[in-house]
Amino acid sequence: MKTLMQSNSHRFIQHRIRENKSGGIIRSRIDLILHYMIDCYLCMLEDGPEFSSSKIKETATYKFEDYLSDRFVDDYLRKRKAESLSQTQLNQIIFTKQSSENYIDCNTKLNRPDLIDIYITNIQLDKELSSTPQPYFAIECKRIRKSSCFEEYVKDIQKFANREHTMTRLPYEGQIAFIENSKFTHCLVAQNINKKLLSIESIDTIQVLESKVIHEGFKGSYYSKHFKNFGENNGFAIYHLLFDYTKIVID
Repeated sequence: MKTLMQSNSHRFIQHRIRENKSGGIIRSRIDLILHYMIDCYLCMLEDGPEFSSSKIKETATYKFEDYLSDRFVDDYLRKRKAESLSQTQLNQIIFTKQSSENYIDCNTKLNRPDLIDIYITNIQLDKELSSTPQPYFAIECKRIRKSSCFEEYVKDIQKFANREHTMTRLPYEGQIAFIENSKFTHCLVAQNINKKLLSIESIDTIQVLESKVIHEGFKGSYYSKHFKNFGENNGFAIYHLLFDYTKIVID
């Protein structure tokens, strides 16, 4: 197993060097975006909003999961941008909710719409990637309230591995977990996701979720590495933000 992991790590590094010579620049931009997102989350905790899933079911036709990601985008990522990012390299960044890009499924070979929970563009990486149109960074969101939710979370990792995107998408993905059950710490959530990951042969995982400090005031950030299931099996990485929503979601 150790030899296999070392071999996989070597393959991942070689793919990243060959395909992404500006990887350091891209990583620094992504880290800056995620640091800002964590800032917004911490601001939300201070504000103390309360969201009721039963109330949303009575007043809206879309999923509560989408409601949570929409509120995060509208009430925090967009509203605090001018104040927090105006003096950075990301002063023109655009956060969009519930957007769509196309992808080709590696199994069926069909072109399908890819619905994205948080869609981030204008990251100013066009020159580094020689890309037209602009590259985008996608973040998927999942509620974590019971054990079966870990399987749903890992299904998004499977999607990342199986989908060949037709527009320029960064070699990094993002996932947010809205943890609604007080029995689940971010450490326990990461452990359960890793158990599920290691049990799925169709996800070629080089590195399971490991803690990665992005923000000095937040411990629930993680990083994993995987291979695509098509083409040259290029490596990609996922940033995971495991947010405690136990005081935000009230039922």
